[in-house]
Amino acid sequence: MWPPNLFHAYGVAADAALHLDALSRNELTAVDDESADGFHTQVPYSYLWSALYGGGLLTPATVPALRILAGRVTDPDFGRDDETLREGVLHFIHEIARTVLTVDDVAGLRVLAAGRRTAGVQAWLDKFLAAPRPVFHWTVDDEPGRVLMAAAVVDCHDLLPEVYAAIEPLLHEPWPTRTRQQAAHAAARLVTHPDLAALRAPLLDYHERLAATVADPRHRASLVAGIGRLGGQPRAWLDDVHLGVRACAALAPALATDPVALKLLEAVSRAPRALHAAFGEGLASRTLDPYAAQVADTFCDRVGSFDELYESALATLPFDAIWLSAQDAGKRAACEPYLRVAFPNGLPESGRVTARQGNFAKAAFGRDELWADPDGSWLSSLRHLGLPTDRLRWRAAGHLPTLPTEDILTITWRSVARNRPEMYTGARRTDPVLPTRLVERAVEALVEAEAPEAYIVIADDHTFAMGSAGRLASYPVDVKSLWKGMKASSFPPIWVPGLPPPFGIVGFIDAYCAQVTINAWVDGTAYTQDFVDGIALTPPQEAGHAARTGYQATFHLDTVWLPRAARILDLAGAHKMIIDQRSAG
Repeated sequence: MWPPNLFHAYGVAADAALHLDALSRNELTAVDDESADGFHTQVPYSYLWSALYGGGLLTPATVPALRILAGRVTDPDFGRDDETLREGVLHFIHEIARTVLTVDDVAGLRVLAAGRRTAGVQAWLDKFLAAPRPVFHWTVDDEPGRVLMAAAVVDCHDLLPEVYAAIEPLLHEPWPTRTRQQAAHAAARLVTHPDLAALRAPLLDYHERLAATVADPRHRASLVAGIGRLGGQPRAWLDDVHLGVRACAALAPALATDPVALKLLEAVSRAPRALHAAFGEGLASRTLDPYAAQVADTFCDRVGSFDELYESALATLPFDAIWLSAQDAGKRAACEPYLRVAFPNGLPESGRVTARQGNFAKAAFGRDELWADPDGSWLSSLRHLGLPTDRLRWRAAGHLPTLPTEDILTITWRSVARNRPEMYTGARRTDPVLPTRLVERAVEALVEAEAPEAYIVIADDHTFAMGSAGRLASYPVDVKSLWKGMKASSFPPIWVPGLPPPFGIVGFIDAYCAQVTINAWVDGTAYTQDFVDGIALTPPQEAGHAARTGYQATFHLDTVWLPRAARILDLAGAHKMIIDQRSAG
């Protein structure tokens, strides 16, 4: 029986039971347009996140919904033939637990919630139910309603031990792998509840045993993240073959002072899409996944100096984040944690910025897309942090004062190339011909290296490949030993990702790419390795039989970093350019 007189983030929760029933059956909700609910989508899963957890807020309707879902999620028929609905509900439970268990002052909320049945609060509730409106539009006149919101947090907090008992069976076979993964993810969060402290040690043991044997990298990464959350030391997984697993290990609080973990977080923070790609997701989205946001938060907490965070801040500048912290839901820029460290006292006036503050301000000013949408993530983050939303203020801050030699930036090659492409290509980031210049540089490199049977293939506006059908005459190397030994330093310099010019054209072009794939064909075997934002996702992999020999690098230019108009011009004669340049030489 659904309790009366409850509201959610958008109004009266009159149809909540209908939405939850429809979710259990994997059906659309039969929404009554005359209903007072105020949330008229027919998709019940959306009801969870928009109405019952709207903007990260818990409302009186969240509490009975949590109890109902916890009781139903172990029903074998839940979601009918769509197992992702069960997984989604487990994630919903995790997020509610994350919200209430990271509240600083539950005792204070409990005192506030004690007034929920006072005459003033009840009078406000009667008036609100008669003319409901979204909680996001509340004013100072709605302070009595905040008493009920506090009560919702307290009630959810007190319900969590019951929720844990309800979902515990999902940790075990015969439930599917993804279900067990999501159940473990939720359970590791739930046992941080003080009443469940006795369950932490056995749950930690469960995570460690399973993480040592499970093959699926996404499942293993989730388990390793849980080990860290439960107070374990997942140091052994810092050497995992999968980037996502290594990153989740590095997030563990117990490894906060571990130099290997810190170096890994630094590398991943400078390659913001690498985790996305490591888990098989596409690179087209401007929104980073939650693990990337966690990396940013954790790296900032452990380092604390913007001088050391500067390159990571630049790398995340174009992106949104799914979430940054439990109490800070909503649309945020992925670089918000770095902004918090960079400008703790606001944006300095022109002439008072440090070198890195000024260079970051200049980079932010130069990206038109950040300022185009008044409700976009960048401006939302500026407002959230109390930083100026006037673009001209950032331009002024980007005019650097004369700096002593010791303050001149010393940053990695990739950041130099991205911040000053004109130094190496003669074209700025906003110049539409920049991609074409990169192809021309590839042609020059193949000619200089005397690569046998060299070729350039242009696949589309932002993708091209450069290759050679045999050994590079200038750089003889036993490629088979190289790939099996996984020593990138043994690669012919022209093919080394991350190596700056004039030594490695692949490393040079890689600085402007979202992804680079290196292929080698040696003695009848094909080898491949992917790099995203300059970081290797895996060691080199054997890819079956090869009927050819040679090398190839395929470049997927970074369409998030490049302006929209930038594309590779028609270079159908690129192969002829190689021949012509050789002849001229």
